[in-house]
Amino acid sequence: MFIIPCKSESGVKVASPPKTEHIAIFYHQIGVIEDNPLNQLLITAILDKLSCSYDIFESAEAYFEVAKEKHFDIIFMDVNLPGMSGTEAAHLIKQENSRLPILAITADIFLTQAQNEVFDNVIHKPYKLSQIEAALSQFYR
Repeated sequence: MFIIPCKSESGVKVASPPKTEHIAIFYHQIGVIEDNPLNQLLITAILDKLSCSYDIFESAEAYFEVAKEKHFDIIFMDVNLPGMSGTEAAHLIKQENSRLPILAITADIFLTQAQNEVFDNVIHKPYKLSQIEAALSQFYR
C-alpha cells in the first residue's frame, strides 16, 4: 500500500489511514515438546516466521531437565510422546505452575476429559502459521 501526501483543493484535510496494532509475541520464551522431526521442522519454520524465541525438546524428560534452569512463558506439547506422555507431563508442569499455558499439539481429533482439563488449548496437526499465531495471541494480547 502506498500513501501519497497531497493537498486538497477544497482545503479539507485528508485523513491518514488508521494505524494497525500488531501483537508483540516474539519476546516470549516458548518450549516446544515434539518428538517427530518433521513436525519439529514445521513448527520451527512457523516460530521463526513469527520471530519467536523457542527451544525444541524431543521428550518431556528433556524439557524437565532444561526447565530447572530456564523459564518458559508458554508450552506447545505433543500429546503422544515416547516415555512420559504429553498429558502426564502437562499435569506435572501444572503442579509446579498452574498459570503456565500449555497447548496440546496433536493429530487426534478428540481429547479425553483428562486432557481437556490439563491443556489450555488444542492445535491440530498439521498446524499452520495462522493457528500458532492465533494461539499465541490468545495468551499474549
